Amino acid sequence: MKLFKNLFLILTLTSILISCSSDDTHIPTSSEKIIGNWELNMFNVVGTETTTVGTEDPIEATISSVGGTFTETFSKFTHPNTFQNSGSFLLITKTTIGEEVVEKQEITQFNASGTWKIEGDKLTITDGDNNPVYDIIELSDKVLKLKGSTETTTTLGSTVVVVDLNTNLTFEKK
Repeated sequence: MKLFKNLFLILTLTSILISCSSDDTHIPTSSEKIIGNWELNMFNVVGTETTTVGTEDPIEATISSVGGTFTETFSKFTHPNTFQNSGSFLLITKTTIGEEVVEKQEITQFNASGTWKIEGDKLTITDGDNNPVYDIIELSDKVLKLKGSTETTTTLGSTVVVVDLNTNLTFEKK
């Protein structure tokens, strides 16, 4: 579940407003463009999980998750630099270790809130102790596309598990 929470936190964005006088020609900054309600309409994750036990050869699994059946799934970015996610969706995950295993999970708590910051083409979301950073692939008046990468390593005794995931999200401004 922590994995999915981190993925959702990738849904939050940044806003720093730049003021100008009324006679200036104003070109909105990325931070200004992100302000508003964004409806999630594409969510996918691809990656690998590599498990090594002691000196044995590593076992690698491929992971592919796709979101669908989005229900009132929104990320709201406001000034000053706060966000709130809400809604639900169906997540279908395929894991392959020799054979393919498919799991379906209803993500009913697409809820998170916190702060955001945009620096260049990077969006940092802060929700508690989580601070995922996403690459802004596209940010226009209508479309927001984000890409995030995470790698986590967990060690328990002589077992080491490394999970490497790439997440893609697409939002439409409402």
